[in-house]
Amino acid sequence: MIGPTPWRVVYKPTDRRREAARVHPCALARAGQRCTPRDLAAPNTMVWDHCHTHGYIRGPVCGYHNGRMRHYDKGNERYTRDPEYIDYARRCSGCAEPW
Repeated sequence: MIGPTPWRVVYKPTDRRREAARVHPCALARAGQRCTPRDLAAPNTMVWDHCHTHGYIRGPVCGYHNGRMRHYDKGNERYTRDPEYIDYARRCSGCAEPW
């Protein structure tokens, strides 16, 4: 289970003051492991994932997991039933339950 988010700030893509996501490990990486690039078009891309409903940052994720969270946010059943994604999505302080 993933703990609460230390990033209780609203996502602003133009905010240059926030530290780069690349300095953090992927929040959805398995314990003790690092995410490896699965897409040659975006190797080692780290981004700040955020809740599209409330705008709060959930955490730093690799490009691969960012794509998975996009599917989760759209309600794709393959991802909305996965406990790992459910726990991670609850990092948004505005979400009582996964949407």
